[in-house]
This record gives sequence, structure tokens and C-alpha cells, in this order.
Amino acid sequence: MHLEAIIALKTRSDGKRRLSADLTAEARESLVEAMALDVIAALSASPAITAVHVICGDGWAQLEELPAPVRVWREPDEHSGGLVGALEWVAGKVDSDALLFVHGDLPFIDTNDIASLVLAAASESAVVSPDRSQTGTNALLRWQSQSLPLAFGENSYVRHLAAITSAGLRFREVRSMGLAMDIDAPGDLQLLQTEVARLGTYTAGWWQRYGSSLFKDATQKVM
Repeated sequence: MHLEAIIALKTRSDGKRRLSADLTAEARESLVEAMALDVIAALSASPAITAVHVICGDGWAQLEELPAPVRVWREPDEHSGGLVGALEWVAGKVDSDALLFVHGDLPFIDTNDIASLVLAAASESAVVSPDRSQTGTNALLRWQSQSLPLAFGENSYVRHLAAITSAGLRFREVRSMGLAMDIDAPGDLQLLQTEVARLGTYTAGWWQRYGSSLFKDATQKVM
């Protein structure tokens, strides 16, 4: 199977605005970057992934320095449709058997999670991986032969399942800590403290720099 992955990242300064009450702008932007780099690293280290496409807004110049299999796309002015539009724009330019769409805010993801997604895709099954609340979709694998529109956004898990059922597609679900635990709201920050030993390399580095001071204040606010 020729499998390529696609990640869409917002303008760096706009990422995770909901964390602004608990983290300084510097700490918030650094966390956004660290989590994205951990997702990219896990995908790049997987022998099943032949290319990792990262589409991003401003503030991500450091991604240009990442080696293959990473390819960076600058979000064009002409595409429309927000996150889904950006993902489909890149998907339309990629020639592969299947595409894996993954969010960039998964600090616990590792190559085992990627391997589970690939294994579940056997026999050309679509694969859906929900977040821990089972409302959002953190990863979706779609074969190029499948007519499966992306539905990322509010309640995307239910909407993806509905689209899969409507199209009569074979599918499997993959649930794991690395794929389920995204960091989006202030309450999610506690996960970084309770599961620090399982963090990816870049987010662990963020913890070492900011956790002892900023994170302590943040958790006191949300507990």
C-alpha cells in the first residue's frame, strides 16, 4: 500500500487560542509547535508512510528545514472551505493508494498508533479514530478509490460514520491514547502533567521549559 499523510496547521500565532487564559502567548505557540512536530515525527518514522504533507499558514518557517518524507505546502489564497478545504486541496495533488488525515495536536502519538491505523486499513477499509469524547475525529484513513467526503469540525466523528455508512464502505475504528488525547481546551492541560512520561520528544521538551511554572498556574485554574 502506497500511503501518504496530510496534516493541516493554522497560522502559528492563531493556534489553540482557548489556552490563552492559562498560557502566555509564547508558551501557547511553543506548545502548538511542539505537538505538531511530535505528530510529524511519528508519521515520518513510520515505514508505512511514504510522504508527510504539511499544509500551514504563517509562522511555520522552521518546517521548511525538516527532511524527507516531509513536504510543506503554503496555504493558497484561492482555496475555500477552511480546514476541510485545505486538506482536500492537498489531497487533490497527491497520487497514492490511500491518504491518512491526522490532526496536529496529539502529543502522545507514536509509531505504534500509526501501525494500528495501517493494520486496520487492510482489505481497503476506511479507518476512523475518534477523540476521547467520541465527538471529534483525530485521524481518518481514506482510500483513493472511496467516495468519502471529509467532515472535520464540530461532531465530526458522528458525521464521518454517517458518511461511511451512507456510502456503504467497509470501515474500522482505532482507539488508542496517542490518537485520542488531543490538547485543545484548558482542562486538557492536566493530561500533560498526569501522563508526562508518555509525551513525545518535542512536547516533553516543552514541559521541561514551561511545566514547572506556567503549567502549575494553569492546572490550579482549571481543577
